[in-house]
Amino acid sequence: MHAIICSMNKMRKFLLNVLIMMFTLTSAFAFDYRQFLFGNNYKNIIPVKDKAKVDAAVKTVMPYLSRESDTLGWEYESWLFEEKYDNATVYRIIAICSYDKFGKRISDSTPETIADWKVLFPREIRQIVFIKTVNGPVILFEDSIFYRIMADGTVHSSIGNIIRGLEVISRNNKIVLFCSHETVNRTTYYVAMDEEDEVKPTEYERYSKAYFKRYSSVLTQSKGSTYISSSYDFSLSAPMALIDDERPFRYTIQNMFDNNHATCFVEKPEGSVEKGYQFNIPGDAYVRKIKIINGLSYDEKTYLENNRVKTITSEDNTQSLTFKDNVTESQTASWSEKDFTVSSIYKGSKYDDTCISELDLFIDEDGKGKKIYWLFEHGN
Repeated sequence: MHAIICSMNKMRKFLLNVLIMMFTLTSAFAFDYRQFLFGNNYKNIIPVKDKAKVDAAVKTVMPYLSRESDTLGWEYESWLFEEKYDNATVYRIIAICSYDKFGKRISDSTPETIADWKVLFPREIRQIVFIKTVNGPVILFEDSIFYRIMADGTVHSSIGNIIRGLEVISRNNKIVLFCSHETVNRTTYYVAMDEEDEVKPTEYERYSKAYFKRYSSVLTQSKGSTYISSSYDFSLSAPMALIDDERPFRYTIQNMFDNNHATCFVEKPEGSVEKGYQFNIPGDAYVRKIKIINGLSYDEKTYLENNRVKTITSEDNTQSLTFKDNVTESQTASWSEKDFTVSSIYKGSKYDDTCISELDLFIDEDGKGKKIYWLFEHGN
């Protein structure tokens, strides 16, 4: 028994070392592996080294996982991370399949580059995010971080990537909102098996999506799963994001709401099916204002090198708004629509990437001014 335990501990140590190496030693300038797993705001997400705590966390969520992940205890190697705030602690389990797609244990495989790992484990780096409430654990997110879709040559097959994550939106070290987000780049092909078959046109899914759930809403949930992507308070559709191969969340949609000027959303409108920004805010809420921090605004050089938003236009063309250039602080203006499209830009001196550091809407919940707030500052 002692030999088995020692062997398992060696396996865990090996896997953790490989995970860290694969995302820190593949470029001339090393970066923290948590940036790959969690995005730009990773510094508050701390790894837990106590094996007993890791096992306890897995045991806590096991009864509530979907069938796809309910074998965490024996098919996956798991690590736990904690993200502490004044009003709650967020727990993140990262699970890596113990076997590659060829049936070999990870310890028997020797991938040398990030590309090798993505081929061997295209779907098998999973993240489970949960908090503990008085009612029990509430699972907020359960999915693969990097989902590679491979065409199989059948009548209906797809190819592409889907990148998913969960961002905690906080103000003054208190959780305000949870943001489940995804960037989708998928092409679906239809093939005729014989001459009589009707061939459907190729379909393209290229967009960004963010789903938001208020912290106060999560507290009222019963224990178990409340996946934000299917049980959200409001959402945002946007153009497909620019994806960095080594740090997939570097430019994705959640960066517009993290209150961090050093991060941004970079839209990639060429080829994107979704061209504009569309908020889905349930109820009779009215939009009164819009606030934006334009470009990648953490320093003047980077700000000028990238495109900035010049003009936005509502989908029905009833409203148009022009922002000033060379302003790295927030700009606020009257706006009444729940959508907009970037209709013109200030051209960057080096890159053809259009950046938005922060975005917010001022909401009048009943249209009478009795409950008004900035959507991402307070959540309400």
